[in-house]
Amino acid sequence: RSANSGDEALRLANEFEPDVAIVDIKMPYMWGDELINQFKTGKAYAPKDFIVFTGADVPDRRTKAHRAGYKVLTKPAKIEELIEVLKKICVHHHLLKKRP
Repeated sequence: RSANSGDEALRLANEFEPDVAIVDIKMPYMWGDELINQFKTGKAYAPKDFIVFTGADVPDRRTKAHRAGYKVLTKPAKIEELIEVLKKICVHHHLLKKRP
């Protein structure tokens, strides 16, 4: 599912339990790290992990995301890089189902 703002993301996340969220640092009405904090304080079902995805030139917020342990991808990112990060997150959180 996708959302165009932090408020919309919180509303959607109350409808289901997301495993991973790909969050842009710069969004309408809310910074991405503020959205992550909203999730972590219980405003909605919190994803198990976050990927921060941005093209914005905001080094302090990128640094904050790295220090928090999130993978930061720069726009435009290669789809292969995103897939690799998602695989690692899924393995780390045991989100992949084993094949029979």
